[in-house]
Amino acid sequence: MIDKIFDIESAEIFELESEEYVVAPGDGIEMSRRTFVQLLGAGILVTITGDVTLARRRGGRGQTIPIAARLQVGKDGIITVMTGKVEEGQGPRTELLQAAAEELRVAAGQIRMVLADTALVPDDGMTAGSRTTPQNFPPVRRAAAAAREILTRLAAEQWQVDSAGLKVQNGIITNPATKQTLTYGQLAGIKDVGEAFKQNVPPEITLTDVGDWKICGTAVPRPNIRDIVTGAHRYPSDIVRPNMLYGKVLRPPSYGA
Repeated sequence: MIDKIFDIESAEIFELESEEYVVAPGDGIEMSRRTFVQLLGAGILVTITGDVTLARRRGGRGQTIPIAARLQVGKDGIITVMTGKVEEGQGPRTELLQAAAEELRVAAGQIRMVLADTALVPDDGMTAGSRTTPQNFPPVRRAAAAAREILTRLAAEQWQVDSAGLKVQNGIITNPATKQTLTYGQLAGIKDVGEAFKQNVPPEITLTDVGDWKICGTAVPRPNIRDIVTGAHRYPSDIVRPNMLYGKVLRPPSYGA
């Protein structure tokens, strides 16, 4: 239940006792549009809920999704990573690219990012503040690590050896004992890969220790830096859809009007 409103201007906390402000599990906050706008105009809502239901619907926080919903490996070795975040110049495209490249043991240039295409990407929630780092960096790492383990296991099955003895570097899986190698691109042509990627990303999976990072924590050129500098990059405010309408909040001349 929403039980307090903090008014920035007066620096006072007001108690709410009305039953109008109720959090219905799974449905969000129940209130009228007029009341909601009035509350936003007065200050910041301080909400307390008994369950974080929205997080369970998202791919970035609290929800397990199929590996294929997060990344795909092409026969050319290019790995496509998908996220619901929006590139507004703050750098999520580069940051999440690094997360995937690190766990997959590939060069940053082998990763292609798909951002905010709602027909393809998982629901990672809103793009706001610095939420991408704590909310989406970890799940992208977990999905990439899970994909690496699956690809390594499939290579081991091809060679009929224990996957624990194989090495992965630059997208190439090597059997040190026999010098046999398989690239991610070669494994992408195996039908078992598509089926294996349908499984959910495990909630617990071994990730690369921070001390062993080769790509994360380093300066990687932004793949879209030229577009940002030249003005070709399209921000959310640049998007125009057919028959698109614009909304505006009309504020009263005085408080309480």
